[in-house]
Amino acid sequence: MCTRSGLLLLILLIVDVATSSETLPVIIWHGMGDHAKGGGIRQLGEVVQQMIPGTKVKCIATSQSDAEDIEDSYFKPIDVQITQVCNELLSDPVFRDGVHMIGLSQGGLFVRALAQRCPFKTIGAVVSIGGPQMGVFGVPKCRDIGPVHWCFVMDKLLSYGAYSSFVQQHLVQAQYWHDPLKEETYREKCQFLPDINQERVSVNTTGFAEISQLVNSTYRDNLLKVKHLVLVRFADDTVLKPKESELR
Repeated sequence: MCTRSGLLLLILLIVDVATSSETLPVIIWHGMGDHAKGGGIRQLGEVVQQMIPGTKVKCIATSQSDAEDIEDSYFKPIDVQITQVCNELLSDPVFRDGVHMIGLSQGGLFVRALAQRCPFKTIGAVVSIGGPQMGVFGVPKCRDIGPVHWCFVMDKLLSYGAYSSFVQQHLVQAQYWHDPLKEETYREKCQFLPDINQERVSVNTTGFAEISQLVNSTYRDNLLKVKHLVLVRFADDTVLKPKESELR
């Protein structure tokens, strides 16, 4: 098992002992360009089950086939994915009462959003491994593991204009694209990240921004259910730009 996965499991074991005498089930959400049955994801799930006997583990998939699951990581809107996974988990008696969440890379952002939006009774740990919590500004490096070159398509769409209506509606990575040189455009046009990070603003009749008007109390209350929020940054990360986004 790789060092990164070993670190993750150590964190999870400590959190599991600290939070509850009853072991909670675990969900694992893969990253960009991967799928729920990928070798690393599957191996991680197996090791969790070995190290915490009796633990139910679910690797999140948003489509039936591996190819479609990979495609979803680029082109299925994040809001749609979060709603789909939330409904699926809440309808499952194994998961609806409480979970631990692990997210790898892009999946780290998704599990944090899931914790904010999905009304679980309890949440043990939310562990983000290299998740872009404050977004990305720079085309992520990725490798295609299927016959279709989705990385190339992503690159071209982001180059076309990350905040254009078409790209926002069709590209996952654009929905957490955070351009610090276009902060107002980001807050207004970016469909996902400003909402989940409570960055939406409104302007009153005097022209002053009133951020407090758009704070979502449900997000806050749901996140307060989390016993432990663990954000891990890879010191040598070459995928996310900037890598400091992983710890914010």
